[in-house]
Amino acid sequence: MHSTKILKSEDFVFMAQDQEVTFTDLIPNFSVLSRLGIVSQEPTDGIGASNLIMACVTEFYNFYRHQNDFFTYPDYFSFQASEILIDYSHFDIWPSHKNLQVEREPEKILKALNDRGIDILLVPCREPVDHVFEPATLSSAKRRIQKCFLYNPGNGLPDHDLTIKRQTAPFYDSILTVINSISDPVFRNQFLNQWREQVSPNGETIEAYCQVNMDEALRFLPF
Repeated sequence: MHSTKILKSEDFVFMAQDQEVTFTDLIPNFSVLSRLGIVSQEPTDGIGASNLIMACVTEFYNFYRHQNDFFTYPDYFSFQASEILIDYSHFDIWPSHKNLQVEREPEKILKALNDRGIDILLVPCREPVDHVFEPATLSSAKRRIQKCFLYNPGNGLPDHDLTIKRQTAPFYDSILTVINSISDPVFRNQFLNQWREQVSPNGETIEAYCQVNMDEALRFLPF
């Protein structure tokens, strides 16, 4: 699903340490070649990072909007450390091979990130652990990964230094479609009911993030 007719840059409000900032302030070297990777531990974690993902998607399409006809998608990937899979195609993570199932083993996850050339990394803020990585794996990641964010998977993010706000309505149906793609029907219905109770289609969606360095982000990889 192309979001070019749904979202635009002005739809997002970025607040860093109580000051409004721009997307460029947030990710200075962003380009059409930027490769985003979102890691999830539980099936629905990535819903909590929808604003940042779609802000990046929107900026990607800004490079193409002047063209009358184009067919392109950003090289964004989901790395899902769960037996229950979710399809993020309505977050423009498409084709489906970009939704990857990974083992809960940090070394293998980091190798998968390296293999896809990820330079913008989103990791759920759950339990941090000091993992040990092979030197070659870590060196490859340090050469490439430029920006890292911890996102709120639903359990709260009390020490956040960044919020991203948008109106809920334009992207409401897309998130609904993503939720409906959950492969386990019992889990899907439970989460769907919970999500509908918490989200108003006519309100605002505000998500919290922490900007961290790569070493800190890697402590939150699923294990």
